[in-house]
Amino acid sequence: MVSWQKQINSIKEQLSSDTFSSILAKGAAGTYALKIISVGLLFGVHVLIARTLGEEQYGFFAYSISWLIVLVILGKLGIDTSLLRFASGYRAKEQWGLFRGALKTGNRMTFIISSSVAILVALLVFAIGKRIPHDLQITAWIGCLV
Repeated sequence: MVSWQKQINSIKEQLSSDTFSSILAKGAAGTYALKIISVGLLFGVHVLIARTLGEEQYGFFAYSISWLIVLVILGKLGIDTSLLRFASGYRAKEQWGLFRGALKTGNRMTFIISSSVAILVALLVFAIGKRIPHDLQITAWIGCLV
């Protein structure tokens, strides 16, 4: 038991210091805790939605959310990753004009591409509307708005 207490005290001492590894460990622990909380909340929300909507409507909801995730990936086109890379470089070099320009251009491009994808999907849902259930059409259109 004493060895565990020594290890715990050693970890506490390392985390209480102001070294880079301590700051990094605190940030990682905070991020991990936040991730656990968000996954728990997401599970609770999905259980609540499933109980509220019923089996068939929840299936439509899950189907639409799955497509929404795929379409968001298409809509971003990697701009978020590129923006993170370039904006951090501009910020480090204190090139504020390029930093603002990268943010504005990235946001504008993401909005245009995402809006175009949403409009195309809405038109597709409208075109094949007779072949899919009405509730699924409504859910897909709501997904397009999101």
